[in-house]
Amino acid sequence: MTLKPFTDKEDPRMHRLWNPETRRYLHLSGRGETDDVTWSWIGFRYQAEALRDRARLLGDDWPYVRRARSAHRAQTNDEQWA
Repeated sequence: MTLKPFTDKEDPRMHRLWNPETRRYLHLSGRGETDDVTWSWIGFRYQAEALRDRARLLGDDWPYVRRARSAHRAQTNDEQWA
């Protein structure tokens, strides 16, 4: 069996962590949130689960849900503030 590279330049297994309450992404540092996907955390499912488990062990809330990397649609400033 030959493995083929992804054709869309994005690995579909990659996810961002999205807070539906604040409508913001987890910051790439793993602490805090950001509106900008450039600075948002991105990783595999097992990495997201490890972050969630660590937060729960520390007694922190974990409002984040996995969101497919390709689910983000870039917005212009006019659309962001409309």
